[in-house]
Amino acid sequence: MTLQDRILNNIRKAQPETLRILSIDHRVPLITLAQELGVAAERISAFKLLVVEAAAHVATARAATTRDGFGMFLDGGHGRQALVSAGKKNLWLARPIDKPHARPLEFEGTGTLEVILADYPSAHTVKCALYAHPDEGVVFWEQTEHALERLARACRTHGLELLLETLSSPHGVVADDTTARVMQRLYRLGIKPDWWLVEAQPSTAAWGKVGDAIRENDMNCRGLLTIARSLGDFGTVAKAAKTEMLVKGFCAGRSVFGDTVSPWMRGELSDHQAIDTMATTFETLVSEWDNTPYTVQHKVPTT
Repeated sequence: MTLQDRILNNIRKAQPETLRILSIDHRVPLITLAQELGVAAERISAFKLLVVEAAAHVATARAATTRDGFGMFLDGGHGRQALVSAGKKNLWLARPIDKPHARPLEFEGTGTLEVILADYPSAHTVKCALYAHPDEGVVFWEQTEHALERLARACRTHGLELLLETLSSPHGVVADDTTARVMQRLYRLGIKPDWWLVEAQPSTAAWGKVGDAIRENDMNCRGLLTIARSLGDFGTVAKAAKTEMLVKGFCAGRSVFGDTVSPWMRGELSDHQAIDTMATTFETLVSEWDNTPYTVQHKVPTT
């Protein structure tokens, strides 16, 4: 551990040790949906407030029996009111900085990253989605690495934590070492996210390689999170992920709100019905996760 690592570790803010996250930082898909349905854009903001209520309902119901953290991914556009609401409910928060699906990576907002991040309260974690495969071309990686180095510096300047999401499957075959290769590449540049969000890995061996990338480079990392893309296979995803001790939780988005948003926007569901439906689905995922034991094959060193 370098001296800089030790200093940063000593000044970090308290965070939950584990996280169950409800994600509604989706931007383009919801704008497109509202346009297709012919409803006002304000309906997007209103719906995101309902998702906050659903997350808070589950978190509150479990407060007496679990120390685990609950949080949300929310954007600063149509999700700005929801960010305020979620903060008042003491939910952990991460807010995206990347332009959706930009390749190479680009950032939202105008001005320098330092100016953009000045709008982030210290309690908000900066979330950046990286759509990249390790076998991308040289020019792609040069531009991507430059952007991430700028982002890492700006986060340090503002005292903000960084969650980096890596998504390789849309852009190539995912083997056991694919995600780990992306992580190792960024670690070699000195980029050390506080959290990693990774898609479900193809095997327990792949989860071990992802965990090893952290163990070899940054034992101050808070951990790994994975993605609940559907209710149907989440039990399998959770079982595989929990063979790696550094996996600390999951996020769920469309698997929770996907069946609710269109009927609600069309006026076919009341606010109360929408909240109850989403809370029930999120609770199902949380229960699946909590009831899946760790069968650790890849452990954190004790010394």
